[in-house]
Amino acid sequence: MRSVLVLGTRIYAGTFGGGLSVSPDGRATFTTHTTANGLGSDLVRSVYAEGSTVYVGTIGGSPITATAADGTGIHSGDGGDGSDAGAAGCAVFGAARGGDG
Repeated sequence: MRSVLVLGTRIYAGTFGGGLSVSPDGRATFTTHTTANGLGSDLVRSVYAEGSTVYVGTIGGSPITATAADGTGIHSGDGGDGSDAGAAGCAVFGAARGGDG
């Protein structure tokens, strides 16, 4: 696991190779999002929330993935093409491009 974001009872767990796992109920159940269903890459470096949008910084593929806070509506963008990744997405992209530590 590379990054964790907790919003109330909702947990976002970014993995290095397994995509993004989302629990809506405080760890009782998880749904995993991968490139097969819209995630930019399965190598997740960071997860950040701004308002009702969760930004996922990845390595390879599209560096920014935005998803609704309820874990639905995954959208990939590069944060610089006019997509809805926005400033927060760019900040996550910067964190995702950092070292391996």
